[in-house]
Amino acid sequence: MNLLLDTNVVVWMLSNPRRLNAAVRQALEKRSNQLYVSAASVLEMTSKASSGRLVFNERMRSVLMETCTSVPVLADHALLVQMLPLIHRDPFDRVIVAQAMIEDLTLVTGDHLLAEYGAPVILT
Repeated sequence: MNLLLDTNVVVWMLSNPRRLNAAVRQALEKRSNQLYVSAASVLEMTSKASSGRLVFNERMRSVLMETCTSVPVLADHALLVQMLPLIHRDPFDRVIVAQAMIEDLTLVTGDHLLAEYGAPVILT
């Protein structure tokens, strides 16, 4: 399965995996699953780290880059964001939903609102 990790899942995976339920931890550890992280999530984490609201250190960066394949934000993703209903107002989350839809990825998130968009979702 191809799993796109929401920002909150990435943060928990890197800093406190016990916050993820057992089924999500198993999905992340399963060798046949490919893990993806959006460039939007990386931007969100680095922005929060720059302002002191999140710890995102070199070890975490290294683990993230070794574990996940990066998904760039493309024009197609940005254009779909405009067409999505305003179920969720966070622009980072809306980009991630658009990426999951266009790239045929299953979104792994703790945000139950994102499941309402209709993309395949695994909730934490």
